[in-house]
Amino acid sequence: MYPVVFDRETIEEHILIVMVKDQGTPSERNYARVVVTVHDHNDHAPEFTSPILQGKVFETSPVGTAVVQVYAIDRDRGQNAKITYSITSGKCLCVCVCVCVCILQ
Repeated sequence: MYPVVFDRETIEEHILIVMVKDQGTPSERNYARVVVTVHDHNDHAPEFTSPILQGKVFETSPVGTAVVQVYAIDRDRGQNAKITYSITSGKCLCVCVCVCVCILQ
């Protein structure tokens, strides 16, 4: 028997054909189709599409000026792929984080 590693991001569904056979003469057999659906596990961390993010802004720019857009992806599915953004450090007087959520299917 071979060990099976289930990874939804590689193969989402496995189809197996199972045979049953009796010991009679002549032997009789039958087949069944087994479908195994792999559910997602939160096994991928979100990744930014760029490792370095830089923004520039003029000191005369009005409040609300977009400075930088950041994008991240998560290879999981459903709730496990939902991404939230937050600023965890830095000196900011007023910050508005606008989010565009893209879920890869």
